[in-house]
This record gives sequence, structure tokens and C-alpha cells, in this order.
Amino acid sequence: MISQAQCGQALFCVNDRDSQQKLARILEELGYQLTICSQAEKAVEQIKATAYRVIILEEGFEGGLPWPESLIWQELAQMPMSLRRQTFVILLARGGKHLDPMAAFSLSANLLLDKGRVREDERLGAVLEQEILNYTKFYQVYERVKEQISQGR
Repeated sequence: MISQAQCGQALFCVNDRDSQQKLARILEELGYQLTICSQAEKAVEQIKATAYRVIILEEGFEGGLPWPESLIWQELAQMPMSLRRQTFVILLARGGKHLDPMAAFSLSANLLLDKGRVREDERLGAVLEQEILNYTKFYQVYERVKEQISQGR
């Protein structure tokens, strides 16, 4: 289970109301505080000002732009790696390979969700919790090892 200390802020850049409502409910139940943006420029400002633990970006959020042309996508790509490693990025697409780790990896994301399947996926809350927890644990170990190496151990 994700502890309150591991939770934090979650940023939603999602136009699809059904997906947004379901994902917001799940993340609130996990203890995240939500910021919902309706404009890309505001979302970029938020990303620069806040260390989000989770960012959900819907494909086409910015008037139909594909991910590589998205201001938000570009901001994530330029984010310092020390901060990016602390951010779990979920991409929401129509017809995407739902929960496929390699498809997400190929898009520099942590998780890929198909909009059409989000509403009906009964196990999505448990899957999100486990994926975020695994990611958090992995980077906690990484940070410990990095610290030990820097101290010459």
C-alpha cells in the first residue's frame, strides 16, 4: 500500500471527463492531492512550480496535438532527470495498448492507458497503486545506492 508520505500532488491534463473522474477518484483514494488543468500553458506553469508525483496526460489534450508536439510533453522531456525520476507519468490514449509496459516505455512514460478501457477496467485502482509503488521502491533503492557510491562505500 502507498503511504501518505509517498503520495503528493497529481496533475491531470485530461479532457475526457469519464476517464478524468475515474482516475481522479482512484488517486484521491490513494491519498494524492489533485490539480486539474484545462490549458496546456497552465499545466506547464504548474509543472515548473510543483514537484508532481503523478502526471496524467491525455493524447490530444492540446487541441489534438500528438504527444511529441505537446507543450506538456516537451516540458517533461526537458525536466531535470533528478525530478523526472520522482514523477510517474501516465499517458491516456484512444486505442493505446492498455497497461502494456513496453508501449509506455517507448513513449518515455511509466504507464499507458486506453481511454476506452479505463471506464470498464475494474482492477485499475489496484494496478495503479501497484505500479506507482513499484516505481517508487525502485527509485528509493536507486537513490540509496547512488548515495552509497558518492560516499565511497
